[in-house]
Amino acid sequence: MKKKPLLAFALGCIAAAGVLYHTLAPRGAVFSPGQVPAAENWALLPLDNRPPCRDFTEELGALGGIHFTAPPNEIMDWYDEPARVPELKSWLAGILPQQQGALLSTDLLIFGGLLHSRMEPLTDQKAGDFFTYLEELKENSPDKQFYLYSIIPRLLISDHVLPDRWYQWHLMTWTINMDKKIRGLPYDKENYEEVKALIPMDLKWKYITLYRDNDRFNQELVQFVTEENLTDLVIGQDDAHPYGLPNYNRLNAGAYPQAYDLHPPIYTSQGADELGALAAARIYSRRTGYRPKIKVLYGSEKMKDYTLHFVPLTLGQIAAEKIQLANGTATDSLEDADFVLYIHCGSEEPEAYTAIAQEIKRLMDRKPVALVDLSTRFSAGDCILPHLMANGTPLPQLLAYSGWNTASNAIGTAVAQGTIVSGQARRLPKDQLPALYSANFRFNYARFLDDWAYQKLIRPHMAELQELNGVDPEKGGDYPNAATCYLSRELGIYHQVFLWYCRQFPYYQDGRNAYWFRDAQFAVNLPWERPFEIRLKIFPEFGKEQLTKAN
Repeated sequence: MKKKPLLAFALGCIAAAGVLYHTLAPRGAVFSPGQVPAAENWALLPLDNRPPCRDFTEELGALGGIHFTAPPNEIMDWYDEPARVPELKSWLAGILPQQQGALLSTDLLIFGGLLHSRMEPLTDQKAGDFFTYLEELKENSPDKQFYLYSIIPRLLISDHVLPDRWYQWHLMTWTINMDKKIRGLPYDKENYEEVKALIPMDLKWKYITLYRDNDRFNQELVQFVTEENLTDLVIGQDDAHPYGLPNYNRLNAGAYPQAYDLHPPIYTSQGADELGALAAARIYSRRTGYRPKIKVLYGSEKMKDYTLHFVPLTLGQIAAEKIQLANGTATDSLEDADFVLYIHCGSEEPEAYTAIAQEIKRLMDRKPVALVDLSTRFSAGDCILPHLMANGTPLPQLLAYSGWNTASNAIGTAVAQGTIVSGQARRLPKDQLPALYSANFRFNYARFLDDWAYQKLIRPHMAELQELNGVDPEKGGDYPNAATCYLSRELGIYHQVFLWYCRQFPYYQDGRNAYWFRDAQFAVNLPWERPFEIRLKIFPEFGKEQLTKAN
């Protein structure tokens, strides 16, 4: 009597296993998609050696047929060790003759990286040496294009310099009120005078000098780019606040080009790490003549007006700025749009996550979607990604996915990626599209693991438990190695989840074949001895399956 239920159970298990295998097993014959052919070669001196500044620019550029070559790691910066600037200049001199042009960070060439630009003022000697170098570079290579970007130091001074960091809050409060006072706006006079009195005089002078010299440099940089007719300039404001000396400098930088009747494209931006990727999008757009029409949508109407940490602009304002920096245009028409920039930002407010996820899924049937997945609380549960997986959204078919760090970085990266890939999808011969979409999916898959799994889930837990599990990378010694082992183990769990899910959907179909994500390995390490970011490399295996009428 008991055999029948056991037999039924066994048959049910076999049937379930068959269904799961059919759903989750690799599909298609293994194939190599090759690479998107390079149409131009560029030298890249990034803001620093962190992945968003270097790797993202290289990888997104490659999607657009732009081969960026950056300096060897051994002469680049490493956390509080600056890059070797004389060797960078020698390296650039050797490689530039074979390049279309160069994308150059002034902060790398002057200070050795972004971190070091916060630690010391820009003296007249350093500024003069830089302009002399740039003038000689232009004279020696008159046929090359030069894209420059330069960063206004952030409001919070460096965490690495003692005793400066003890007065971070005091300096921030003092200069926020100072900026309001300069602009004739209401400010807290009592708090202004009280905090001012607590800051040592030498530190006040050092802080003011940092921004005074930066402001003068920005003015001279605008003049130099205009007179020398360089190709392009962006002046970005790092980790910002609505008021303070950095914001004062940005407003001035936006006004300086107005002194000239004609000047090359000169932009200001509230952002830093994403400016390399956006420059890649402009290089691509200008070469091809493609200016994407972008429809911006939000998970809810109120999200457009959210202001997140580190960037004192609303999400709507950030989107408009990044679209301009990618040489795109915003459109109100979904039908006319080349792609949709969909910005979701969860918060403590109740949201209709199921409805939002359904809307994104429906949109993907009509237009390519570049998805920005943010949270005001930097919480994984606020993001839309798990809800998309719950409703069966074909994640491999997303045009872009981004949710790393600040809203400015995430939106800028998604806009740059969406611009390049949507343009290439229109321009490339059909036989090169599998290479494009394979590389694009690999980039997105890294974002699923990095922007969501690591940044929202693993990193907070690692920080909370680091005293117990011995993975505090900032202690040096064996701790960074322990952290890397910990990251590999934790990311491996989420990798399996995403792998099984993404196997269900082709990432590209051309009418004759479907292209599938079969498997992948990954490698992870810490670019610097801190947990703020990781360097994640994906090594995928793809499959190709001939479509039949049944498919």
